[in-house]
Amino acid sequence: MHSPLSILNAWKHKKISVQLLTGESTPSPVVNIIVNDVAYCPDGTHIRVYFADKNFIGIPVSAKFTCYNHMIQAKDIDAEIMYLLKQGVDLRDENTNTVHNRQGDANL
Repeated sequence: MHSPLSILNAWKHKKISVQLLTGESTPSPVVNIIVNDVAYCPDGTHIRVYFADKNFIGIPVSAKFTCYNHMIQAKDIDAEIMYLLKQGVDLRDENTNTVHNRQGDANL
């Protein structure tokens, strides 16, 4: 099985969709980005997904990762945030206007 870092490294220079789900009733909007780089943060606690120059999304390495063919779900139990990252296809194109209902797709 591949690690989340190795999968994200394979997504460099590709378009991905990102959405954050919290305990709130309304999920965050889906954002489409191009992955410029992927690396651990200096203290090794997060995986950084860099886009748009020096901007990045930091996902805790302590999160529970579930990896599919072209999708990663990472559940940060402490912060109660679910990160959804999908390569190649806009998450909004997945037969629904939001991926909020997809939260139950994986055993997290």
